[in-house]
Amino acid sequence: MWHPPTFSLRNDHLFFQGDFIFKTVGRAWVTLHAMMKQMDAHKVTVDLSQVQRVDSAGLALLLALLREVIQRGKSLHFVHIPDKMHALAVVAGVEDILFKHI
Repeated sequence: MWHPPTFSLRNDHLFFQGDFIFKTVGRAWVTLHAMMKQMDAHKVTVDLSQVQRVDSAGLALLLALLREVIQRGKSLHFVHIPDKMHALAVVAGVEDILFKHI
């Protein structure tokens, strides 16, 4: 059984919860895209500490989010990155793109 992704926004912190896998990222992107339109902060911190499962689709979601934020002239910083997500980023060669501030 998988846990659908949820998000909460507090000030300039965006919190991810649940599973970010192939089955869930499509719906997650729709929600995130709408949230990004409402964010006023110039620098957004994304807390990934409550991510339960992740696969390459979840990593692609982070890349799409980063692209969206940059296009809006803002910056993004990921914190509390799960080990599996970090390992996937290393294998995919996008560690420096996503997590360069760590």
